[in-house]
Amino acid sequence: MTRLLRCGLILLPLFLLAACSGGQEVKRINPPDASVQSLVITGDSARLAIRVHNHSDLAMQFGAFDLSLRLGTNTPIALKSSETIDITPHTAEIMNIDLDRARLPAETLARLERGEMVAYALFGNVESFAPRNRTYDLSFEARLSAVPGKPGEYR
Repeated sequence: MTRLLRCGLILLPLFLLAACSGGQEVKRINPPDASVQSLVITGDSARLAIRVHNHSDLAMQFGAFDLSLRLGTNTPIALKSSETIDITPHTAEIMNIDLDRARLPAETLARLERGEMVAYALFGNVESFAPRNRTYDLSFEARLSAVPGKPGEYR
């Protein structure tokens, strides 16, 4: 009988804790990230592919991107997009922004064409519309380099 009583005393708090948890999984909303997926230059135009990553446990909807891109040590280039993108939990989507090649610093393009790596910084903010309205600050730094076998493409 004492053995049964001891087991009961040990298991009772565990059952009470399990009952209090309610079984609900906590869904967290975390700030997104944005980075340059690629920069493709053709003729007089350029396409910047920006990878937007949702680190949240919920699907999120983002839009109203107000970003700046600094290539090397040059003056930042303003990038605005009103495109709305839906991103499932813990995944990323690509948002494309078309640019006039003349907006990109000539010295930086020359360095990339020579095969040199160029540092970049992508920063600014983005609004989320779902599951709740909020503005997130974004900041990411990395390097771009030529993609082998793909002239005019940099990652």
